[in-house]
Amino acid sequence: MTKTKILYLLILFLLTITLFSGCTSQENSYYNLYGLITTENFNSPIEGAEIIIADKTAQTNSEGQFSLKKIKSGIYTLKIKSNKYKNVSYQVSIKSDTKINKQLSLESGDAIVKGNIILHNEAGYYSKNNSLKNKYLKVNNIKNKEFKKGEVIVKYKEILTMQSIKNKEKKQNLQKLNSLNTKRGKLLRYQIPKDKTVKEMVKYYNNISEVEFAEPNYIINKLAVPSDPYYKDQWGHIAANLEAAWDQNKNSKSIKIAIIDSGIIPEHPDLKERLLNGADFVGGTQNDSPSDYNITDYDPTDESTDSSHGTHVTGIIGAVGNNDKGVTGVNWDSSLLPIRVLGADGSGTIWDFAEGIYYAIDQNIDIINMSLGGSYSNLGHYAIQDAYNEGIVLVAAAGNSGIEGLNYPAAYNETIGVGAINQNLKKADYSNYGPKLDLVGPGSVIYSTSGYYDQGDTFSNYQYMSGTSMAAPYVTGAAALLMAQEVKSYNIKNRLVNTAVDLGVSGRDDYYGYGLVDVYGALINKKLKNPYVFAANIKNGNIYIKSEMTRMNRDGSYSLTEVVDEKVYIMGWRDVNENQKVDSGDYFGKYSSKLNISDKMIDNVNFEIYYVTQSSTTDMKVKNINDFN
Repeated sequence: MTKTKILYLLILFLLTITLFSGCTSQENSYYNLYGLITTENFNSPIEGAEIIIADKTAQTNSEGQFSLKKIKSGIYTLKIKSNKYKNVSYQVSIKSDTKINKQLSLESGDAIVKGNIILHNEAGYYSKNNSLKNKYLKVNNIKNKEFKKGEVIVKYKEILTMQSIKNKEKKQNLQKLNSLNTKRGKLLRYQIPKDKTVKEMVKYYNNISEVEFAEPNYIINKLAVPSDPYYKDQWGHIAANLEAAWDQNKNSKSIKIAIIDSGIIPEHPDLKERLLNGADFVGGTQNDSPSDYNITDYDPTDESTDSSHGTHVTGIIGAVGNNDKGVTGVNWDSSLLPIRVLGADGSGTIWDFAEGIYYAIDQNIDIINMSLGGSYSNLGHYAIQDAYNEGIVLVAAAGNSGIEGLNYPAAYNETIGVGAINQNLKKADYSNYGPKLDLVGPGSVIYSTSGYYDQGDTFSNYQYMSGTSMAAPYVTGAAALLMAQEVKSYNIKNRLVNTAVDLGVSGRDDYYGYGLVDVYGALINKKLKNPYVFAANIKNGNIYIKSEMTRMNRDGSYSLTEVVDEKVYIMGWRDVNENQKVDSGDYFGKYSSKLNISDKMIDNVNFEIYYVTQSSTTDMKVKNINDFN
């Protein structure tokens, strides 16, 4: 009995020791704490942030990462501190290896900055004479950019003497090609040694404190802006975002576009190179069925003695671009088939219209533009349905009566019904509206090709016209560019409405449909959002954000309520490709000078944002503000 008791006590003692040892082991366990500290804006890494816990301290590296080792298990107060950011303090429980990711918000003052932004679809950073604007953009990334091999450009600071410059040239075995004396110092172009690359020499000189900047001798390319002398008068091209679109595509020669209208001035110098052999259906004999059409003749000449409506419409779609003549079409190089169904007085019959549709079908047409309209017709609808079933994209003008309800064929479900806006991007008074409206396009005071007929002779000219007839060709031209990029015909309408610019309510309404056709947005398949507005500074080619980021309002206004109390630029930026760089395809601009932010209201900070072209900018990364002064 005594032995049993002793054995029992021994077992109990051993269990107690084991339990006690287990508790001691847990209390004396040590773990690692690691993580990432970033900004609220773009989740950019914050370098140099201080992490404090359990009398241990660490700092984040350039990637925003930190690591603390051998932290005893327990509950602690974690503190995160960083210059110009709000400090963070909260409790954490350490009972295993722990990862903490935290975003810090700016330490801002009480200043409010307000203003308005004008958003341009014109190519930015180039003035009308093609000289660079916004020259503060510095080289950050020379990858994939064209530059002269074996040459670099170096801008020295004013403090450097000529002897010091010569010493540096000799040290690097540089051959001076030429130089430029500026008010801000000397700029030199060098031939570099054959065993050196442009990239390494640019990097070397940009790391020298006496050098303001070094860059390759870039090759400047022609922008996607045409040379045609009247292009400047085509405001609709800017509104439809064509300059940006043309950086993506400007030709659709493989796409056949039929213009069912009043005919054409066939010898017009801005069109004749792009015309296919057309047909005339006005005044001819009629068969039992329009699908067995009888062609009056193969001369689609517009016989209007005033101004050729069909020629005007055709020019909007496809006047030859960059030929130093007249105007520019939405498509610079296209295949255009004129089909005449309207007489000299601008009217025609539904029978002739249907015959024209069936003729277009037999010509393997891809798109039909119909800047005409009238009442509902079963015959007209049959022809439209047959064309639609053949995979033809059908675009039609809404009508010019300023009433609710679209004309036909625009009101048919198979067509894309297009209304018109004026130069203020508002619905034109004359434009029909209603639930059948799909899109709007520029329609008022549109400059394009035209001409007239006089006693058997035709005369070419250019004229202004207004109407939904002018708006529809913008959508037709956009559809052709999409098809040239191999977008299927059955996806064209969805692509156009899903990328249109909201002008009324967000989404669809009866006055604007799904919005203003955005040719650039359609080609890149993005509905472009309103630009961000923020305060920032620039250093070494990087933008350092120093405020909240807010969106420009629909009316162009903005308000910044959280801005770091220092001297900053106010900037606007639409990051179209969402790569956190201001680069080709984006929209960017800034207020003309820096603002000295303090605790006050700063109003009327108005500026402009322009489309950034492929050859007018250097990339700038958008980063956090840490350690930037």
